[in-house]
Amino acid sequence: MTEPIPFVPVPNYCEENVWMLANLPSQNERWAVFVVSENRRCQMHAQVPQYPSAEAVIWDYHVVLLDRTPDGDVIYDDSYTGDFPGCAIKWTQENFPVDDELLRFRVVDASEYVRDFRSDRRNMQDPSRQPPWPAISPGEYNLTTFLSATEPGPGRLLNLAEWRAEVLR
Repeated sequence: MTEPIPFVPVPNYCEENVWMLANLPSQNERWAVFVVSENRRCQMHAQVPQYPSAEAVIWDYHVVLLDRTPDGDVIYDDSYTGDFPGCAIKWTQENFPVDDELLRFRVVDASEYVRDFRSDRRNMQDPSRQPPWPAISPGEYNLTTFLSATEPGPGRLLNLAEWRAEVLR
C-alpha cells in the first residue's frame, strides 16, 4: 500500500508536482518523465478531459514521476484517470494505445531533476491558480531544456517503442 503524499498536487502544474514528489525521501530509483513532442501536441488517452466529449487530452507537454518499487514500476500522474499512483505498464497502455512517431519521453533522474530544474512559471497561462509553494526559481529558467524532443538535454530521450520497452522490462 502506498503512503499518502504530504501535499496536494495542483492541476496544470505537473512539472512542479513532480519536482515536489521527487524531493520526498525514497529508497527507490525514481525519474521525472517529460512527455514531449516536436509539434508540442502530446495526445494522451487516459487523462482527465478538459472537455466532457474529448476522447483524449492533448498536452503541449506532460510530466510524471516514474518510481521503480520492489513491486513494480509506478507512475505518479495526478491527471491520469486511473489510480494515483498507478501501474506504469497500465498507464502506458491506456495513454498511448496507438503509435505516435513524434512522441518522446525525456527520462531524468529524480535527484538531477530536483537539483537542476528551474521555473519562474512564465509558461503558465492562468497564474491565478498557482500552487501554494514558491516558484522553483533559485537560478536561470530552464524548463525549455527539459521540453526539447530533439535536442540533447537532461536525461535520456526515448521514443514510444523505447519507452514501452523500458516499462515492460
